[in-house]
Amino acid sequence: MHLVEKSGGGLISIDSSLGLPAGRCCVHDTCDCRKYGIMRESERILRKRGIRVYPTLIKSMQNLTLRGMELARRFRGAGYTVIESYPGGTQDILAFPRKKINLRLLETDLMGLGIIPHSDRNPVTHDQLDALTSALVGYFYKAGMYEAIGNEAEGYLILPEMGDPDSG
Repeated sequence: MHLVEKSGGGLISIDSSLGLPAGRCCVHDTCDCRKYGIMRESERILRKRGIRVYPTLIKSMQNLTLRGMELARRFRGAGYTVIESYPGGTQDILAFPRKKINLRLLETDLMGLGIIPHSDRNPVTHDQLDALTSALVGYFYKAGMYEAIGNEAEGYLILPEMGDPDSG
């Protein structure tokens, strides 16, 4: 929390699911609520658009989802605006390669937008580039150039809105 306070920003963009699928009370596979599934509306929308996404509650994502939800709760409680971002989906929308496709080209594309990675690691890691992409989603959000997909009950996923290139 100290690092966030020190940054002076009022917006936090988290690369994690921040809500559960409708009907779910927990992430546990042994609970009766499992019958409501492992995907949220936002993930179904992304899949229909051809954007690869992991379901919120597949086994490998359960702890990340719990952590993201707890971080969002704490930051919101401290007065911050918190949004959910998805770097992979953002990279697809911006026509940037995903980290597993071409990490260095992803770095170059981000730098082309003026996002200069500062790291004591050289080269910059894939996690750092995802964090920068998540921050970029925050920029789109603050600029009002975003799309919120999902629903209020499950939470909204924020993505850049690219608009119609022929309309202006």
